[in-house]
Amino acid sequence: MTLPYYRPKFRDWAWDFLPSADGIKLLENLPGLRFDFDNQRLYGTVDALSAARIRLSESPIVTVPGGNWIDWKGVLLNKLRDYQRVGVFGITSRLQAHGGAILADDMGLGKTVQALAVAEAVGGRVFIVCPASVRETWRDEIRKWLGQEALVLDPQARKAEREVWEAGKATAQFIVTSYELAQRAHDECFVNSEPGLVIADEAHMLKGRKAARAQTLESITVMCNARLALTGTPIWSRPRDFYRLLKILTGTKAWGSPSAFDFAYCGGQPGVYGGVDNRGLSRPEELKHRLSYYMVRRERQEVIKELPALSHQVRWVDADAVASRMWERAQVMRTGLDAALQATLAGKVNAAVEACIDAGRFFCVTWLKEHARLLTRLINQDGGQAFCITGDLPHVKRSEIIAECVAKRGGIVATMDSVSTGLNLQAVASIGIMHALDWVPAKMAQTIMRIYRPACQTEAVQWVYLAMKDSADTAVVNTVINKMEQWKALMGGSSQRGMRDALGAEEWVTNEKEVLRRLYEEM
Repeated sequence: MTLPYYRPKFRDWAWDFLPSADGIKLLENLPGLRFDFDNQRLYGTVDALSAARIRLSESPIVTVPGGNWIDWKGVLLNKLRDYQRVGVFGITSRLQAHGGAILADDMGLGKTVQALAVAEAVGGRVFIVCPASVRETWRDEIRKWLGQEALVLDPQARKAEREVWEAGKATAQFIVTSYELAQRAHDECFVNSEPGLVIADEAHMLKGRKAARAQTLESITVMCNARLALTGTPIWSRPRDFYRLLKILTGTKAWGSPSAFDFAYCGGQPGVYGGVDNRGLSRPEELKHRLSYYMVRRERQEVIKELPALSHQVRWVDADAVASRMWERAQVMRTGLDAALQATLAGKVNAAVEACIDAGRFFCVTWLKEHARLLTRLINQDGGQAFCITGDLPHVKRSEIIAECVAKRGGIVATMDSVSTGLNLQAVASIGIMHALDWVPAKMAQTIMRIYRPACQTEAVQWVYLAMKDSADTAVVNTVINKMEQWKALMGGSSQRGMRDALGAEEWVTNEKEVLRRLYEEM
């Protein structure tokens, strides 16, 4: 019996082990395997043999050689939803087989908490490398799910915070840093040892074989036991973009040299002026199968029944000097809160672009036309698909833009007031992103309801709030977002009614003076 074999131009490896008839049946549809019944051997590429090991180990009727270094003593796994537990098991099995894996779930499915459960299972110290805009989000998630304080490297931290960093860098279990500071953080925190697990968040930032951040991360992870990449956008423009990430995660044994990868999967051919033209695609089905050996990916529609109807997530952005000064002035003068909130917008542009591209289909709201247009342009430049709606457009034109966005499965960037009434946005997306926060709960609630109406929306909705540290955003987060239930009671919503009903209550609009008074009391 011989399996279909795509014969990649990479070195074949062998097992001096041939499964039983039941085991062979389990492996029949794995590409890259050949059975040698005369010599009782199984041949294939490194990743094909690893995939075979994973599949056999999941079967109670087949035994397979190899140890298990995963420890399931952690308690976080019991707090996860069913699909998240499946994801954790899938990732850990791939880590055991390859030393590296990719978690590519859609935005909003909980990649962060799954990664923390994997970290518990792997054990040892954990080194988390992410965009600077989400460092504080990791700190909050580690505190929320594991009850631990992460050590976050921030070069702009105050003296007291820098002293905490210096004191804890040798002992902290979770080290969080940005791609730009990864080498420094690694050299300072892992002097006599290596991390048990390296997590690369927003791993699509590592594409490009000569990118400095990719080269840095590769040098850091060489001696590490396990490497986990997180990304909501695993399908990049060209297959060549995968090579550097796959090399970081698994080394070169599985994927060969860059030129071998180019000729196998990137339509490689001699370039007109020398070198290799690797901008194409070849043997896509084989590449798809091989990537599945390393990657776990679920889309929202697959797990929609397990998601809450409406959820909220705050993503913190590093403080901006101007926004911090405006916030201090507003606290002293007891006025100018709108101006202080507006001052946060420029510093949150990059975080908003990243969140929109990660979501794919999104509804992003901001205050000013200039920011709506800027965000739209940057998203489109970075490979996303965004359509802009502002208040100066006729109502008919806005409806046409929404219809085009739905047809092309893109995203909407809009000013908050331009979509306040009369527009059907439920079909646009189930992920909302607030670039601009508002101190008036009525406006926040009305914005939430633009894509969350239970009678129309069939998907679970998640709202992501981009908030700047040490700015007026902190007041909005503390008094509006984190205390939705208290605001519901204050504004007259019955405690027996769900958020979906209370958010639409008329009382939200009639008590703005009371809202403002409460806000300043708690600042």
